[in-house]
Amino acid sequence: MNGYLKHIGKLGLDESTYVFFISDNGPWWKEKTHGGSALPLRSAKTSTWEGGLRVPCVVRAPGRVPKGIECKQLACTMDILPTLTAISGGATPTDRVIDGQNISDLLHGKGNNEAKERTFYYYQHTHLQAVRHGIWKLHLARPAEAPWSPRWASHIAPEDVFEIKNPLLFDLENDIAEQRNVAAVNPEVVEKLLGLAAWAQNDIGDYDLAGENARFFDPQPRRPDAAKWQTSGF
Repeated sequence: MNGYLKHIGKLGLDESTYVFFISDNGPWWKEKTHGGSALPLRSAKTSTWEGGLRVPCVVRAPGRVPKGIECKQLACTMDILPTLTAISGGATPTDRVIDGQNISDLLHGKGNNEAKERTFYYYQHTHLQAVRHGIWKLHLARPAEAPWSPRWASHIAPEDVFEIKNPLLFDLENDIAEQRNVAAVNPEVVEKLLGLAAWAQNDIGDYDLAGENARFFDPQPRRPDAAKWQTSGF
């Protein structure tokens, strides 16, 4: 990384460059100690537990991103497109749905209250498995090893691969390790997040459904795998 930063400086681009250091997923559990650890987060890459998808992000932009600040609000890599577009004075496309948001205020240390109320959808391949809104995260009912998903169970610790018969609700502010299911005492939260999940299934899609706003980049049939599972259930 230092080599890249030095090269940017030599090119005279230090004052006009944003550098992001981020991972697309958590550690590789299958590689044991060589794959890293997400503790205290649960599980690792290929899973939709927090250890599979929550990663740190370091951003450097001298004179624009303040030194030494830490932001605990959530964002995602889909935010990079609209953020850099806004910073550079461009405009995001208006002829399609853009999933990300402009988080330049977060990068510049100004905070962004709207980010606290965002909803995040956790997919394993094309399968919607969990929904997060604010401090709450709901894992949807699902089989231990879904036949419609890639065979990724071997990449996940055995204790994190199990059938979820009823949705599991976690308060991530007080239980970052996703250990205490509080669905029974928060039925209104469960209902709200199930509603958000239903919206995502219709808009984005699921293992058995092509979403209304799903975009495809080849001439092949739209999600032929979805048609296979639409009437089968699990």
